[in-house]
Amino acid sequence: MMETITGNLNNQQREAVFDESGPLLIIAGPGSGKTTILTRRIARILSDSTGEKFKILALTFTTKAANEMKERVEQLAGDEVNRLLISTFHGFCFDVLRKYGSYIGLNNEFTIYDQSSETNDYVEILIDAVNEEIMQNNPTTCKLLSSYSESSTLRNSAPKLLNAISKLKNQLKGPEDIPINSRKFDPSFKLIYKLYNEKLRVSNAIDYGDLLYLTYRLFKEKPFISKQYRRIFKHLLIDEAQDTNKAQFELVRSFCGSDYRNIFIVADEDQLIYEWNDAKFEYLLEFVKIYEAKTIQMFENYRCPEPVLNMANRLIKLNVNRLAIKRDLKANKSTSESVVELNEYKFPEDESEDVTVKIKQLNEYNNTCIIARNRFVLKQMEMDMKEKGIPYNYPSTSERFLSREAKIVIALLQAVFNEDDKVHINLLCDYFGKDINEILSLNDQTLFRQFLNYVQEENETLVRYLLELLNKKAYFLDGIERLFEELTDLNLNEDTDDEVNSTIFDDFKQLQTIIRRYKKDRDTDERSIGDFLSYLALSPKGNQIQSGVTLLTGHAAKGLEFDHVFIVSVNQGIFPDFRSIENQRALEEERRNFFVAITRTKKKLYLSYTLNKKTRFGYIQQKPSQFLQEIGLLD
Repeated sequence: MMETITGNLNNQQREAVFDESGPLLIIAGPGSGKTTILTRRIARILSDSTGEKFKILALTFTTKAANEMKERVEQLAGDEVNRLLISTFHGFCFDVLRKYGSYIGLNNEFTIYDQSSETNDYVEILIDAVNEEIMQNNPTTCKLLSSYSESSTLRNSAPKLLNAISKLKNQLKGPEDIPINSRKFDPSFKLIYKLYNEKLRVSNAIDYGDLLYLTYRLFKEKPFISKQYRRIFKHLLIDEAQDTNKAQFELVRSFCGSDYRNIFIVADEDQLIYEWNDAKFEYLLEFVKIYEAKTIQMFENYRCPEPVLNMANRLIKLNVNRLAIKRDLKANKSTSESVVELNEYKFPEDESEDVTVKIKQLNEYNNTCIIARNRFVLKQMEMDMKEKGIPYNYPSTSERFLSREAKIVIALLQAVFNEDDKVHINLLCDYFGKDINEILSLNDQTLFRQFLNYVQEENETLVRYLLELLNKKAYFLDGIERLFEELTDLNLNEDTDDEVNSTIFDDFKQLQTIIRRYKKDRDTDERSIGDFLSYLALSPKGNQIQSGVTLLTGHAAKGLEFDHVFIVSVNQGIFPDFRSIENQRALEEERRNFFVAITRTKKKLYLSYTLNKKTRFGYIQQKPSQFLQEIGLLD
């Protein structure tokens, strides 16, 4: 086993895997094998301590990365992998709050709503909270909320209010932490924040910001709980640590306490592209200072051709906010071919036409990607790919299910979980053509049972089954397929060419995959409807099996690699974004974004810009990006 753990490691990787001097910060550049060192270090610790009781906690940012890392550790360490908990930050916090949330007044049977770009249950929660307070006719609060008395004004304002609340939770600030004389947040916002939180608790729900914020509070207010976690998890490893925001950074500090030393962090400040989410370079500096961490840099690159790395080194050294000890990335593979191509086009349509022609000639669709600074630039590319019959995928991070039926199945589960869940019962009323106000009555029944009574005549079989499910909630997993069948009248074991039904089939198969993973991850006595709904909400969105040319924004490209990478519309004002040009800090993040984009390639990099861009007023002239000069391709 040890031979496998130590095989094919360079000097820096070997040091990272075996060093036991205390807190470690591993600076892992793109393509330097960070997943290799993380998985092998975990496997090494597990194999060195076979038979011991302590566990290892590893935190990362995506469920996909966590699953892949666990599989690799299992290949190296066998059954010892059962002593590893590898999770996203949010997934770990969910588990903590499920076990210990009652210590800070949280109902342990809470759930998290699943969100999409089309529906936002938290918006409905906020609207309900404000409207219910207005209906109380309290003179003081009514005055504060007077500007939201019009329903259209409140609905239009709700997303912005929620965004502000989310940012405050990421900064670990509750409504009580907003100063009385705050210039940024007026008293009405402070009240809405408070009402929204209270409504969440009444609804037996928490939001994504609460996962970090409440776990941090729990560890700080009840230090015996974080002490218990330190006792169980003797080692903590964190992946992509440059992306941690204040809530995540402080959560780690509250977990570690003052004397925890077995902390291993992998990061690269040159790939920090989430400052909009409060991730900051300064947190890495603070980590080194607080924990007196030893730093090891992984500078050997196993992905990119040498000319690409030379450009990347030249580019990123222009940033001020980076570690002073950094060495240039070093290519571990050589090439005699021309690996970088720069093209100029008159119009975006010309660029799109030529890029798609080149991709057609390459005929390596699954190993090719197109990267643009924003989604708008990719629209023309998408049209040309369709026209030329080039298969492509546009990874979605905002939609889990595309069919209305799948969303209604989830809403039904939410209503079974919380029978007075007005948000989801309102959604069900819309689907079944009912008015929620018509089912409200003064009897002792829950809102969901009133709804079932109201739709029973037209949906007798479905209602009978849902009543059975209400009485036997423990068997909910076996009933999800039946819910689909009752709603769709489809045989879900037979494929179809019909586009609408095909979407339902795809959603059904995706939900089946999530159920299988849930059964694997949860013991029978841990399973419940609320737990499953939260598990679903924390699962990756979008179709995880993609084929064809991949269309990506710069942010979405992070962590991926392709043989052929096309970066399009590399123009000043687009890449870098026009809003960043006069702000050094923002411009440095744009430069990091471009650094990430060019280092995705394994074989060849295609860069292009246009002399004109299309606006609603016609075409206007534009310049190539300053980044093309900074990497030495333009004078």
